[in-house]
Amino acid sequence: MDSSKVNSSGIFLLLVWLGVGLLGMGLYKQHIYDHYFGFLFPVVFLIFSAILEKLWNFKVYGRIIAVLLFSLVVAAGIFETPLKYQPNFQMKRTAEVTENIIKESENKPFNLGMIAKQNYDAGYRYFLEKKGHKALEIDAQKSGETISEQLFVVCEEKECNPTTHPQAEIANFGWSKIDREWEFPWGAKLFKLVHNIQGE
Repeated sequence: MDSSKVNSSGIFLLLVWLGVGLLGMGLYKQHIYDHYFGFLFPVVFLIFSAILEKLWNFKVYGRIIAVLLFSLVVAAGIFETPLKYQPNFQMKRTAEVTENIIKESENKPFNLGMIAKQNYDAGYRYFLEKKGHKALEIDAQKSGETISEQLFVVCEEKECNPTTHPQAEIANFGWSKIDREWEFPWGAKLFKLVHNIQGE
């Protein structure tokens, strides 16, 4: 089989991969996070490699352009390395918040909720479970067994009103009021909610 036909077919498949991926992301109507593009990262490098190969076959001038282009990309990778930016200490901060939850729960069952635009509560649940203090997950069909007397809500937004937030883990806890509140130096807040008996 002619190698040029193989190369053309490969490039066509790469372009289809890229096009379908970008179209799919364009039609996606929810929040899009960086890691959603993980399936597209390889195709960018493969297309770039194909371009370099084509340039390399154009004798001296093509090889000069290929080397310059490759050097430019390598230099951009070095100058824009994530290592030059200060880390966000997300794991350390998550562990610190969970330590506070463990202390304030007083070894009693508790539920957990989170208010954030770009994070999940999985990290907090991991550290809690690792320390032997697993948060109860509310099951509407087993409310008597899964709804505790206290709900801890981690807030990673500037403004939070946990008592009226529609997030499932918070709303399913029921009518509540803020018992205590803590604020951390990096801006996160932690609320302890208890049931608000009507009339209180």
